[in-house]
Amino acid sequence: MDNKHRDHVQAPIRQDNYTIVENALRKVIDFLKPYLPLANAHNTDFILWGLWNVYVNPHIASELLTLSHKDIYTLLNPNHVNVESEDLTSGHHLHADGMNGSHIHSETSSHTNVKSGVKLSNETLSMTWHHKTLAVFRMACQHHHLDHLGVLSDVSNIIDERFSKESQDVTFVRRFMSEKKSHEVEVMSDLCHQLAKTFFLSNVIDIGSGKGYLSAYLSLGYKYNVLGIDACQKNTRGADDRNRKLTKQWCGIVHHAEQQQKVFEQDDTHRYTRREDVKITSKKKMRQEKKAQNTSDVCDVSMIKSKSYVPLTMFINSSTDLDELISTHIGLDQNSEFSNRKQCMLAGLHTCGNLASNMLKIFQSQSCCKVLCNVGCCYHHLQEEFIKNPFLQNDEQDSKDDGFPMSHYLKDEKFCLGRNARMLACQSADRLFTNEQDQSLSLHWRAVLQILLYDVTGEQRKNWNVGRIASRCHSFLDYVRKALSKLGLEHIELSDDDILQYEMRHAEQQFKMFAFYHLRALLAPCIEGVIMLDRCLYLLEQVYFKTN
Repeated sequence: MDNKHRDHVQAPIRQDNYTIVENALRKVIDFLKPYLPLANAHNTDFILWGLWNVYVNPHIASELLTLSHKDIYTLLNPNHVNVESEDLTSGHHLHADGMNGSHIHSETSSHTNVKSGVKLSNETLSMTWHHKTLAVFRMACQHHHLDHLGVLSDVSNIIDERFSKESQDVTFVRRFMSEKKSHEVEVMSDLCHQLAKTFFLSNVIDIGSGKGYLSAYLSLGYKYNVLGIDACQKNTRGADDRNRKLTKQWCGIVHHAEQQQKVFEQDDTHRYTRREDVKITSKKKMRQEKKAQNTSDVCDVSMIKSKSYVPLTMFINSSTDLDELISTHIGLDQNSEFSNRKQCMLAGLHTCGNLASNMLKIFQSQSCCKVLCNVGCCYHHLQEEFIKNPFLQNDEQDSKDDGFPMSHYLKDEKFCLGRNARMLACQSADRLFTNEQDQSLSLHWRAVLQILLYDVTGEQRKNWNVGRIASRCHSFLDYVRKALSKLGLEHIELSDDDILQYEMRHAEQQFKMFAFYHLRALLAPCIEGVIMLDRCLYLLEQVYFKTN
């Protein structure tokens, strides 16, 4: 690999990227700020606090109530962004900033405790709407997704085209994982491989490696030195044991995957027949080749372990010496084709909460880290600098290890999202549209339970957590009985008729909850976009401030 090409792929980040990302972030938060009260609304309090009247614009509320379930799912269709002509010509047209000039304040309502007669007022809850119709609000949300902000780049613009087709087509992880997880591991490992090759790296540090599937795939499938780091000793032990078994069976796994692929590709015109043939043939060959498999499945470990995977249990931060870890646990690969044997890629698949933020801090503080490939998750576990953790007990001190915001820009703004908004960012609007999963019954039961609990106890408690018991209940009556038992409130005297009266009294709220849930989901990609842009800007700031 010539030095000329190497200099080309390692070109420095342009400073104008800093401005582009900062402007995009400013645009999204300006749009999102008025709607953060809606994003932070809790479904559990939907009926108790009358959130439909508090947070939903009256005109939009009327529109939602005219829609079918199918229509509401379609609101989340990412490919449907057009606004009907009448919405743009009836005085509701968007300004250049994506907002309508008319500010509409929602109404308020209240609930009265059936025993004490105490009125629960929600007048302190309010929100201002900047978009007057559902179609315009929906379009504004979609125009503030990352793919509409000019900040995304196709991976083909980053990687060396010579490595873009070097995908490892052995699907061994499908034998050990769910279809969703195996898909994620295969796509992630392929991307990591292309990036590592492009930037001449032979070492990968997998942060939050968990059960070690990504690490094992990169080591066995792509022949990288991999150090898998996880804070949980149980995960590390399991990953080590699993990797030993995979290593021994690797040759057979590769062989059988290749044979199955050949059968599928023999004749496209008989694709479905072939699939049935594969099932029949597999059963027959399973008996015929059992002895052969016992020998072919077991590899000579010395033949395939030219690269290594080392699971390690430890907690790391920006001060951890990764150079030392590579030297100690992986060692220098004297046969490497690259001269930068101690440099590495940081990889992380489903790095939970603050772990993703810490990975970015590690990446920018360690000179040996040349490439970062990170897929974060569980944004609700992020600790925000400008919001106190709601789950702290009494005088318990908040952690100093904040994961949001990271950029100086949002820190100067003292910007905060809120836990429920971050929880909402975990929702995949695309998946809600595609799968059409109706969670309205379980959400409705929980909201009615909240009313019942308030009426019989006179309390509003944040720790009334009953978990996901709705799927195991055949009726609302069954749900309430199990919930009261779980909360230690089974001593409360409630007849079956009393409980069923609550369900009947609030039955009309179920469709409103369904519509409310999906209205909030329109904001999910925007909130996730803020988190992603903040992280991106943080990294660009390191370059921008150093060069200025």
